[in-house]
Amino acid sequence: MVSFAVYKAQPILDAIEAAILRNVKVIICLEDLDGSQGKLSFSGLNAFSESVFKLASFYTWPIENRPLTADGKFGSLHAKIAVADREKVFISSANLTDYAMDLNIEMGVLLKDKAIGEQINNLFNNMILNSVFRKIPIKSS
Repeated sequence: MVSFAVYKAQPILDAIEAAILRNVKVIICLEDLDGSQGKLSFSGLNAFSESVFKLASFYTWPIENRPLTADGKFGSLHAKIAVADREKVFISSANLTDYAMDLNIEMGVLLKDKAIGEQINNLFNNMILNSVFRKIPIKSS
């Protein structure tokens, strides 16, 4: 799962936790509060329960690994994607926020396509394996 922002999307957060409790492996890639350099005003990590944070794997795209424009501007982890079983793919404009779920006009598409699911899965796995993404350490209580 990939999202730029996560905030107050409790039904989805509850579904993620329920999946983890069914022994589903969950990997979450998020924009980092510090790395966003002002593009975010809150950390998406705070939206997750302690048990989810301990049982899922969280990654971010460190600022030092991002390409820069000639004038020093950098990109954001702005994708909103969920892949299940390497074949069910949800690609959306919606962040994991209550506004995205209840107020905004958002659009998404759900695909059942193993080739696309594998391609997205491989892309993010390669970014993790090649240290483009960095694992976020488990926060201590």
